[in-house]
Amino acid sequence: MIQRIAPYFIMLLVSNASFGQVDVDSNYSLDQYVNDILLGEGVEAFNVSYTGGASQLGYMTGGEGNLMISNGLVLSSDAADNISCPPIQNGCTDCLGMDFNDPDLLTIANSVPPLIGQNFSVSSVNDGCVLEFDFTASGDSISFNYIFGSDEYETWINTQYNDVFAFFLSGPGIAGEFDSPAGFPDGAINIAGVPDSDPYLPITISSVNSGTNAQYYVNNQSEQDICILGYTQSFTAEAAVQCGQTYHIKLAIADGSDTALESVVVLEEGSFSSNAFDLTATASISGNIIFGGDTTVVESCNDAIFQVVRPDASIEDTLIITIGGTATNGVDYELIDPEIIMEAGEYSVDIPLNVNPDVEAEGTETVTIEYLYVNLCGDSVLRQSTLLIEDFEPTELDFANPVGICNGEAVLEVTPVSGYGPHAYEWSTGPNDTLSVNIIQTDDPGAAIVTVTDVCGNQVDATISYTLPPNLFVYAQQLNTPLCAGDDIVLESGITTGVGPFSYDWSSGGNSANETVNVTSSQIITLTVTDACGIEDAFEVDVEVPVYDPITGEDEELCLGIQGDLNLLGGTGQEIAGNWVGDYTFYVWQYYNYDSQGFAQDSNWVAVDAALDTLVTFIGPSGNFQASIEQNSMEVTVVDQCGLQATFEINVVACDTEIPNVFSPNSDGTNDFFRIPGIEGFPNSRLEIYNRWGSVVFQDQDYKGGWDGRINGTPVSDGSYFYVLYRSDGERFHGAVTITRERR
Repeated sequence: MIQRIAPYFIMLLVSNASFGQVDVDSNYSLDQYVNDILLGEGVEAFNVSYTGGASQLGYMTGGEGNLMISNGLVLSSDAADNISCPPIQNGCTDCLGMDFNDPDLLTIANSVPPLIGQNFSVSSVNDGCVLEFDFTASGDSISFNYIFGSDEYETWINTQYNDVFAFFLSGPGIAGEFDSPAGFPDGAINIAGVPDSDPYLPITISSVNSGTNAQYYVNNQSEQDICILGYTQSFTAEAAVQCGQTYHIKLAIADGSDTALESVVVLEEGSFSSNAFDLTATASISGNIIFGGDTTVVESCNDAIFQVVRPDASIEDTLIITIGGTATNGVDYELIDPEIIMEAGEYSVDIPLNVNPDVEAEGTETVTIEYLYVNLCGDSVLRQSTLLIEDFEPTELDFANPVGICNGEAVLEVTPVSGYGPHAYEWSTGPNDTLSVNIIQTDDPGAAIVTVTDVCGNQVDATISYTLPPNLFVYAQQLNTPLCAGDDIVLESGITTGVGPFSYDWSSGGNSANETVNVTSSQIITLTVTDACGIEDAFEVDVEVPVYDPITGEDEELCLGIQGDLNLLGGTGQEIAGNWVGDYTFYVWQYYNYDSQGFAQDSNWVAVDAALDTLVTFIGPSGNFQASIEQNSMEVTVVDQCGLQATFEINVVACDTEIPNVFSPNSDGTNDFFRIPGIEGFPNSRLEIYNRWGSVVFQDQDYKGGWDGRINGTPVSDGSYFYVLYRSDGERFHGAVTITRERR
């Protein structure tokens, strides 16, 4: 057997990459496919069975567009979702392949060639997809709508690759040449064929294409919206049945002679139905559906009808209908006679609903018609339809009085915000001004009148004034203040009048609405703006860059271990941790500690503040700068935020000790240690501390730091203790120190 794989892949390579909105879902049950998707009114189905792969059957949505069927049941000789243009078509993995056998389908496929004057034959049918069920009908006929499509088009028409489908119907009153299941002894007929063909011509790629029965064919070689190379117009399959009797239908499709290139049948959702009495209600005007839907009537606007349809028109029939709803018959609408006469030969009759206009706001009212009838099976069936009556909503307009665009043009626009569209527009500016947006030529102020007409024929006028464009006026402002020369500043433009779009030209080089400039000195920056009419306006921004006094101060003498002060003036401010603190000036100190050979030993950056440019507290590295140096001179370099700096000489000398008499070792960060400021100037000094009973609780032969109020790691009790300091210069000091851990 010849496998036509190569052409299949060629088709994929050249297919259109623009996918449609078609979607196919193969995750429904057999009962859902039949009863929830396929069946319409007047038919009950049971004993549903299926032969084929699960992926060959699916529910299609989104077929509107090229397809004449929006939603429906798909039967395919390949994966059903291939019709939805997946990015990669991998084929059907669960199809029956070469194992499928159906003599009736094969017979139908080979019946086509002689009927169309051709001489080819189909050797086998493969990849079958067969859906079957029993049903009863409440009328004397059944019908459903369908289309056939195939990727065999048009390369393989009139060849052995003649994919085939059929709808085999069997049951009471039907005798046919095709096989029928048990309980239906008289055989089956195929109800899928070319309309009005004689003899009856089954539908295949060879019987409906661009050369044969072309009126029924759609060429889709570019695969627009759906991925089927060709498909038929929508056909209707129909047959006479006996009301209430059980029938069987077999819906089948298969590949002819091979397993390549899929064919599909799409059965329209809800179309499998039996003729029956029907009662519907519709409202429209001039082909336009009113805002509330096709069952809404608007006072002073549109009319509506109730339509009665019956299956048999052979006799005259009198229908007695019940009229209800919140609207009053003969008051809110013209009187409707509850007795309807349907003449012989008349299959339908229209009952008009002509609404009487009034000026009262009554809200939504309803008109309901009911009819109880007996169908052909003897069943009583209630039919009901309802129409809504809405109060008339007049058209209101939204518009603005524009200024004229340059060169004498003005744009006039009006927008309906209520009423019933689409609206028609008539402008006083000329017979051709029929759109909602109009351009007129003018050099002087003026006005135009627009008449807006809704679909109901009601009119409303609006007068729109227009003026000449104003002169251009621009301004600019500086959004931030530079701290130092070389800082960025941001300039913002503003336009109060003029006609956009606008172009910008900053003397600093920018061409956008806002400008960022790096300034090194005070200067004037000019903004020039040009509007759409070529009008220019300029604005100057005076950018001031502050100039700071140099940093000044005096050389100081500091005691070892004791904090000192350095008085500074001048310099600039600095932002600390993202915040400005008051009106303080901030300094960054860089400390240089030199040893006896003149080498820098310690260097640290510390931010400190001076309130009102007066006082700076000297802070050493690691919390106690003096502890790391000997008596010596050092330099302190003060650097401000803008890089101004000054250097001062600090003489560090040993000063007399100042022994505190109280400390609080409670770990609150304040006075936690017994420290002796200035002791750093007297190395190798011995400190002893006694309790009231004369026991030593602390001693240090080279006291430099502080006692934390502990003895062997255990805190001593609060109270008074006695110290003896043997300073290294021979001086002896003694006294009392109090420990209190109370937090204040």
